[in-house]
Amino acid sequence: MPGSCATAVIAQAAMLVPLPDPLTFEDGASLAHAGLTAAGLARHWPLSEGSAAVVWGAAGAVGRLLVATLAERGVKVIGIASGERIEAVRAAGAAHTVDRSAEDVQAAVRAYTGGRGAAAVFDPVGAETYKLSLSLLARRGCLINYGQLSGDLPSVDMKELMTAGSVFVTKYGPGGAEGPGDMAGLISDALKLAAKRPLTSGVAGRFTLDQAADAYRALDSGANGKVLVIPGGSAL
Repeated sequence: MPGSCATAVIAQAAMLVPLPDPLTFEDGASLAHAGLTAAGLARHWPLSEGSAAVVWGAAGAVGRLLVATLAERGVKVIGIASGERIEAVRAAGAAHTVDRSAEDVQAAVRAYTGGRGAAAVFDPVGAETYKLSLSLLARRGCLINYGQLSGDLPSVDMKELMTAGSVFVTKYGPGGAEGPGDMAGLISDALKLAAKRPLTSGVAGRFTLDQAADAYRALDSGANGKVLVIPGGSAL
């Protein structure tokens, strides 16, 4: 909710969801936004059971939930991360993992898909990985971009899409949810999934309400994990 750095806020009842027993309120706060994005992405380009999908940034908050959501539906997920974070991707449910810091991503994806490529590639990186992501697609596959961590996306070249196998490119964003009730349903599904798999990405810092400005500074500094503002809580 806008203005939610407060002791209490007013929210529509339709936006509220129950918190599964294994999860804490901190878990819920850490997972809700990422879960909404992941669930929206998974339905934005529906994939059939047994199809292959590539997830960039698979060890991040959205990435882990997206891996788990797709895996739960029988999709063979190839999760891309780096270093020790690969283990979190496996735990989330990826059928295969690729360490982008040590492996040839294109060769690995082609090997895991029998040379066909993936039916979908989910990419929050943007400019740096755009052309590589196109090369990972099977014929008539789809690149779903949902972020621009490395800068603005290039203009779409229709001829390039044809040459890549008559593939598709789409951009997913907040407009993918259809009102408060839909948002609550997507978040609820993600929380239920997180109650079964280790999907939290860790907390980088906890701040009391009067330290909210420090919390935003932590975000700006690129904190590795979630930053929580806890009304009445203690900082850590």
